[in-house]
Amino acid sequence: MLRSPRTGRTLAASFAGVAVAFTVGVAVAQTFSFQIRSTAREITGNSAASISSLSAMRGRLRDLEARAADLVDACGMGRCEAPPPRFEELRRLVHREWQTYRALPPFPGETDLWPEVEVGLDRLDGALARVQVEVIRRRPERALIQVRAELRAEFDRLGEGVARVIAFDEEQGLALASRIDDLARLSTVVSGALVLLGVVLTLLAAAIGIRVVRQYEESLRSRADDLEQFAGRAAHDIRSPLAATAAALHVVKRLSGGEQRPTVERAERGVQRVNQLVEGLLEFARAGADVSRQATTDLSEVLNDVVEELRPAAEQNHIDLNVEVPRTALLACSPGVLSSIVSNLVRNAITHMGARELRQVRIRVESGEATEAVRIEVEDTGPGIPEELGDRIFKAFVRGAGADQPGSGLGLATVKRLVTAHGGNVGFRSRAGLGTLFFVDLPRAREPHRSS
Repeated sequence: MLRSPRTGRTLAASFAGVAVAFTVGVAVAQTFSFQIRSTAREITGNSAASISSLSAMRGRLRDLEARAADLVDACGMGRCEAPPPRFEELRRLVHREWQTYRALPPFPGETDLWPEVEVGLDRLDGALARVQVEVIRRRPERALIQVRAELRAEFDRLGEGVARVIAFDEEQGLALASRIDDLARLSTVVSGALVLLGVVLTLLAAAIGIRVVRQYEESLRSRADDLEQFAGRAAHDIRSPLAATAAALHVVKRLSGGEQRPTVERAERGVQRVNQLVEGLLEFARAGADVSRQATTDLSEVLNDVVEELRPAAEQNHIDLNVEVPRTALLACSPGVLSSIVSNLVRNAITHMGARELRQVRIRVESGEATEAVRIEVEDTGPGIPEELGDRIFKAFVRGAGADQPGSGLGLATVKRLVTAHGGNVGFRSRAGLGTLFFVDLPRAREPHRSS
């Protein structure tokens, strides 16, 4: 008995609905991914960069204020001399940091805060010039009166103006981070709804298919059973929206023809990237968090913890992970920062080892006691980094053209931001087919003086 035209049309419509649902799902995932990336770039290229320049400016102002006070105090003790070159250099650096900040794209309404700072800079320059004149003329009493009556007030007013701009940028950065979180949640909800629709349509198609197949020869019954089992598996995996999305895409891939199969496979990879992308951005922002200059970390302790955490992943990939633990060295950063830097480098080495015969990852430390920085090296025997990438490997979302492992492209960018924020240096040496060596130079913590 042949199936009726109505049944055939219903079956075709159901499968068409599945294809449309997942096509829309892929488009939605790509749209959300683009929006998340754009928002993340706005955080890194605007909010974080603005706060960094303005914070540096405030630091220069505090240093300049202290040196102005020292200049007047010295004059009061009979050493009335022209300001040293560092004094004028600090003043120029204050203006340079402000110009660096102004070159960044402003948020709406941010330029309204600029006149207060620019007027404050002009007033401060004038007050500093008057204090210098009194010092050069060897009139310490008048210089001291000038400091108390005018200069301190100008420093305070300018500092408050800069602080208001920083607070504005921090508020905008938090709003952008909140938007990323909202986009991630909305992406999950929309993807879940589309997956649910696809599963319902798939179940409907399965039911119709079972009824049609039973009308044909007995040899076709096994195909109907497979479809029913397949539909049951898809319904079971709906407990997690992302897992359900992947399962439903797998269903479409099995039912699709040869030309459609690559598109569905790209969709599967897209769902995985969305999940990984959300987790990577949250760490790069935090890198942009304020750096504690007072933090200290025991290097050997952190290295041992990182190796212990990542050794199972290395063993699973048949990689020999080894660390040369140095004598105790204190670094000027927090344990969390150092752990993030080293673990990102080691994970990167493990993930991109490829099908190499020699599979080794080595962590070494060069720590001369006379040096102000400690160098940490992570060397692998992987395929190396393509020459055309160069230092762009440290930019957010940059990955090699031949990268076949899942990832967000944020690990090395996070390392770069953390190291730079702590006054360190990061780089790499790589040769095709011979592996890659990443190195990180971090400042050594100053050990407290002990009284006898």
